[in-house]
Amino acid sequence: MHVSFPSLGVRALATCLLAAIDATGQIPLRGYARVDEKVLDTETSIERLPTPIPFRSFRYPHVNVTYDATFIADDNNYYVQFQGETKLLGTMSGIYRSLSRSGEIVPLAVEGGATPISTNSAFLSFSGLQTHEKSYCFMGAAKSTTGPEVFVGLFASFFGGPLKCILYTGQTIPGVTDRGTNPDYCSIYLDDALYTVNDIGNRAFIVLYDSLADTHKAVLKSGDKVPTSAGVDAACVSFARNNWIHDLDVTAHAHRDDNGSGLYLIDVTDFKKEGARGITLIADTGMHPPDSPASRFTRFYSAPVDHQRVAFVADAQVPGETHHTNQGVYIWANDELVTVADLRDTIPGHDMPFAGFNPWVAMDKGKLIFRGFGPNGYEGLFLFDPDLDALFLLIDNVQQLEGKQIASFEIGSNCIVGGRMIFLARFADDSMAVYMALTPALLTPRLDIPLSAR
Repeated sequence: MHVSFPSLGVRALATCLLAAIDATGQIPLRGYARVDEKVLDTETSIERLPTPIPFRSFRYPHVNVTYDATFIADDNNYYVQFQGETKLLGTMSGIYRSLSRSGEIVPLAVEGGATPISTNSAFLSFSGLQTHEKSYCFMGAAKSTTGPEVFVGLFASFFGGPLKCILYTGQTIPGVTDRGTNPDYCSIYLDDALYTVNDIGNRAFIVLYDSLADTHKAVLKSGDKVPTSAGVDAACVSFARNNWIHDLDVTAHAHRDDNGSGLYLIDVTDFKKEGARGITLIADTGMHPPDSPASRFTRFYSAPVDHQRVAFVADAQVPGETHHTNQGVYIWANDELVTVADLRDTIPGHDMPFAGFNPWVAMDKGKLIFRGFGPNGYEGLFLFDPDLDALFLLIDNVQQLEGKQIASFEIGSNCIVGGRMIFLARFADDSMAVYMALTPALLTPRLDIPLSAR
């Protein structure tokens, strides 16, 4: 259940926390996130007959506009007495939602539960969770309960409605293909879902699924021409799995027949009715990062879109080098690419440079959260606020939470909404917890690096 910390003013809370930490000899807080609520931890149990089961681990925590937390979790191994025998039940993974108003933890899909494909199929595992408000989607492995068949499917619930299967292994894409496909990854927004298919035989698609009309349309497919930084169009060959939808904007990561790859913003405003779409190049492997004219982008990672802003992590190297010589977090908006942070920058609040970045970033109304690394196992969560032109340290593993040393963090792709964020903390004792925190959206900056002062 949700556990609230004392409700105090920002300055009072900071003073209280620092005083308590100093009194116990712990390391003072250095970050700017106000951690005010614990959603759950590895002591939290869900009711499942014949005995409550504590969670073992969590993955990909997401938050929506009502501050419900959605996540993938695993249950502990546990023993039960059944008909005089002691039996070990294995870990049972599932997708769960913790309701902020009641604290109730609701299972949305669990290992062993029937899939919406048929009552003769059961879920095996879960990955790729994405959420938007009350909607969610994920990639699930399942098997037949009457035979040996195992398959992968994309599953979604729109507006809190029943879970449905969008596409599964071997199924044709209605109106797009006449042969079976292998779906991979899914993104969701309101009544739409976006998914990727890469198959043997040079068939690749990024497909928009309209849940209201129950239609599938290929936004981009292998053979389609896209612009390049060289000024000559190239054909798409395949697509990375990290493609996103927000409102009427789609981001696509395409591998091309010119041996390059690029990130694209696709406007699908008129796509559903007329099939028209506008394609804009954000960055490709022929371009250099801002302020690094000698290097070129070599690889792109997660690229969420929000109100026509695109954020992403990318590698870069000087031509002729064998390893990437830089890595950075970037934001593209209004045809301008800006470096948020790269390996040349000093970590806010510390006298050491960034050593790398996790590929997954999250964005809400232009505010960007990412996970950064430093020397000697350092890592932290950071927020870039474009309105303040500032980079904030939110929290790092130099400090403690609830008297426990933080080892590492994890965030989901929808981890920030309305100035609040959700994150997972792994502790040195191997326990985990999911927390809510306030971000500096309405506060005066303390630990910041104005990008304009570079």
